[in-house]
Amino acid sequence: MKNSPTQNSNVIQIIKICVQELPPAHYLTLKYLMEHLYKVSKYSSKNQMNYENLAIVFGPTLMRSINPDPILALKNTHKEQKITELMIANCSIKFL
Repeated sequence: MKNSPTQNSNVIQIIKICVQELPPAHYLTLKYLMEHLYKVSKYSSKNQMNYENLAIVFGPTLMRSINPDPILALKNTHKEQKITELMIANCSIKFL
């Protein structure tokens, strides 16, 4: 199920607030990584790494849960992926 543009806009604003609260070193590292992944996605016709595929690869690492329960981690995978996908696709908005 796809989110509406309004829902995505609200989620992006929440992500932006959370990202801006990161410690400076974490913020800059995430900014650099998202900008790089955005550049990688520009070549998705050649490398097959669109926003969604990049999010599948990087989401679990970036959004690791502190809860060790593997069932809970599996349930959250789609949310982690969607958040990561939105961060990559909208990196210029979040890191202004």
